[in-house]
Amino acid sequence: MALALFMDYAEVLSNINACREFFSWMTSGIRTALRNSNATQLPDEDETEKLDTKLGQLKNGLWKLKTTMPKMLDLIDRAEWRSHKKQAADLLPDIKDAVYDAEDLLDEFDYYALKLKVEWTKSSGEDHLRDTFLEFFDSVGSNDYIIKINEIQAKLDHVHGQSMAMGLHLALQKFDRSVRPETSSFFHEPKIFGREKELKQLVETLGVRARKRERAETKLHVLPIVGMGGVGKTTMAQKICNDAKVKKHFDRIIWTCVSDDFDTKRLTKEIIERLGGNTSPYDNLDGLMRKLEDCVESKRFLLVLDDMWDDVLEQDGAGWKRFCEPLKNGAHGSRILVTTRSPEVANLVGLMNHYELKGLQDAIFWNFFKLCAFGSVSSCNNRESLECIGKNILIKLKGSPLAAKTIGRLLRMELSTSHWENILQSELWRLEQTDTDILPALRLSYLYLPRKLKRCFSICAMYPKDHKFEKEFLADIWVAQGYVVDPQDASLCFDALANRSFFQKASPYSQMYVIHDLMHDTAQLVSKDECFTIKHVSDIDKVPSNVRHLTIFANGNVECAELNRICHKKKLRSLVCDESYSRTRDFALLIDCWFKELLKIRVLRFKVCKLERLPESMGNSKHLRYLCLQGSSNFVTLPSSFCRLHHLKIMISANSQFQIIPPGFSGAISLQKIISKSFAKLLARTTPLGNSS
Repeated sequence: MALALFMDYAEVLSNINACREFFSWMTSGIRTALRNSNATQLPDEDETEKLDTKLGQLKNGLWKLKTTMPKMLDLIDRAEWRSHKKQAADLLPDIKDAVYDAEDLLDEFDYYALKLKVEWTKSSGEDHLRDTFLEFFDSVGSNDYIIKINEIQAKLDHVHGQSMAMGLHLALQKFDRSVRPETSSFFHEPKIFGREKELKQLVETLGVRARKRERAETKLHVLPIVGMGGVGKTTMAQKICNDAKVKKHFDRIIWTCVSDDFDTKRLTKEIIERLGGNTSPYDNLDGLMRKLEDCVESKRFLLVLDDMWDDVLEQDGAGWKRFCEPLKNGAHGSRILVTTRSPEVANLVGLMNHYELKGLQDAIFWNFFKLCAFGSVSSCNNRESLECIGKNILIKLKGSPLAAKTIGRLLRMELSTSHWENILQSELWRLEQTDTDILPALRLSYLYLPRKLKRCFSICAMYPKDHKFEKEFLADIWVAQGYVVDPQDASLCFDALANRSFFQKASPYSQMYVIHDLMHDTAQLVSKDECFTIKHVSDIDKVPSNVRHLTIFANGNVECAELNRICHKKKLRSLVCDESYSRTRDFALLIDCWFKELLKIRVLRFKVCKLERLPESMGNSKHLRYLCLQGSSNFVTLPSSFCRLHHLKIMISANSQFQIIPPGFSGAISLQKIISKSFAKLLARTTPLGNSS
């Protein structure tokens, strides 16, 4: 019987026979349910024929939609290789949007099919399923749903037709021009290549040769290191900080990463904390600046401001001047070292002449490149031929250590002349680079990723720059979004991206990871309008209309009432809120709004939340796969609407006081992971967990 196959259901539409058998059983069930319903009767064969026709249209529409998807995914891959051309770049977001809409619609069908599976586990008879059959018929069997299927199919056909007219369906998967995202530097290497002379010059420029201290003065010396993204500015700054003479010369060395948000209050607070000061009594800028003035008094310090961007130029650099005032109280000989890729920033902050860091010299760069490309392989049959190709590739890398590392690893994946020639002949390198362009190597590295890894990486654009994250969280997100099959598959994908330098450890002994700025820019480029980060209230108006993944890292700068506007982003799939809201009632209303309106949501994460209850409206988010309620969640009762979260795979809560599971809860049939001991124990007493752990 069809149900025997259906009980092993993964995606009924993936197999044409399974699809036919499922709809045959579904048609029979709906007929019975309608006949037994008080509201509806099927008195004659004409009504039965109409029902069969409608369900036939549904089956054919879904099957057509499902079978269209592979060519659309292939089209996205090919369009990305041509996205340097304006026409392709303009069409690519429309192609992706149409594909995501189709995925959401298929997900709607999957939900009701899974719900039938869950309901079937409760009873051996179809009478018990009457309401479920009727709900299915009212939802995915309605004329509106069938119309929606046809509209999305038409949209897919249209963008595919447009792509064919441009020849995108025939585009070879090799890039012929470079694409421009902004670049920056955040680089860790055990050894620095060929920078001894520059290092000595920079150390001397910082005044390290001075043997004795002199009287304090108000002039604060700033040394900017400026250079192209990935050239090694951060590496050079790290090397300076670890130089023995530098450590001896300065009383304190302070490191902070400015990134693309020059916030005077944030930076002042970070510097005080790194000096061992307490910032908790101060909640305003004036208090923090006075505290910093006291902290640096009579101390000769070296302050490193890594990765400063153009936003410091706003208001003629007024923010920079204000930031520097309390630092002038340091002892004579104190220095600020700034790394930036912007000459304008260097000219603003540099009271000394700024130092331009250029690419490595040819001989040194060649030795470094060979190490990256061949690794520990001392010899191979075609080494001479590969080195000949490598020297031609080397010219295009323009002395950038990070470009050599990325391309070298790509080359090392296959030590064959055909593979190396393919990279050499890529036309990605034809456009001349400027110091604000992304290195072609990084874009090329992304394009060479398998499709699954591309999608896993692109969602990382939802993080702000320099954000530290756990491997497990990102792996869980990939599972919830359907990018990977299970946590083990996610772990393998993560390791594959880390091995390609897309991710790196935040520090040698840390369990946290970061995305290199250059890689972050790449993620933003390839997921344009899909991912967005809210850091200020003004950012809410900038959120793209079709955004799919959204994070809130606003440091308390956005009120709950302002975040209600997120409810208008109906296509949202991920919402990560790392805010801490102490006013429980306001936050509870906000969460209720999100659950009620965000019908496509798959991932919800509230890092710090204080709740007395979860809303009944959470049942509207029936596609939810991942729910994280960290912090001090106070609720002890799950609402009855929790029973409708049949797709829920992962639930994380700091709450250790769960007491009540809704009667009849069976959603745990989908749960793969529960992080809440009391919840897991209580759930185990009330319902089978299947593959839960």
